[in-house]
Amino acid sequence: MSKNKELNDRQTESDTPSADAPTITRNSFPRRPCPLTSLPFIDDVKVSPRRTQRKFWHVPKVDCYATANVIGAQYAADWIQYIKENPDMVGSGFMGTIVKEMYQAAHGDDKSHGIAVGFWVLIEKALFDSILDHYAVAETTAQRIKAYITQEAKS
Repeated sequence: MSKNKELNDRQTESDTPSADAPTITRNSFPRRPCPLTSLPFIDDVKVSPRRTQRKFWHVPKVDCYATANVIGAQYAADWIQYIKENPDMVGSGFMGTIVKEMYQAAHGDDKSHGIAVGFWVLIEKALFDSILDHYAVAETTAQRIKAYITQEAKS
């Protein structure tokens, strides 16, 4: 939980974000071998003196929903950067494990569920942006083909 200590220390007491609320930063994850535990929301937790268990949604308890959203967005940005720099993870079904643990952790009176909300909001925005980019590429390609065919027809 030490990775989350700084975020825990910066949380606010109310539901209004403070001036020193956490901001989104661009992190870098070295190419293979880069352990999953380098992601801030994944940790190997000691469950007995000789045994650890990997937690795929190990997030801090927070009392401010807005702060939780920012933390979740940071985690999503880190996840996106991680898979960008470690493309062998794409298609592994790893997101299912994260979702399962998010669901299991979605109880309690704290506002930590806002971390999952912030995570998915940024994933949704990134997915939408990638769809727009693909459409723009497809549209540009179609316009080039149309111009080429028109020019060929004139000659």
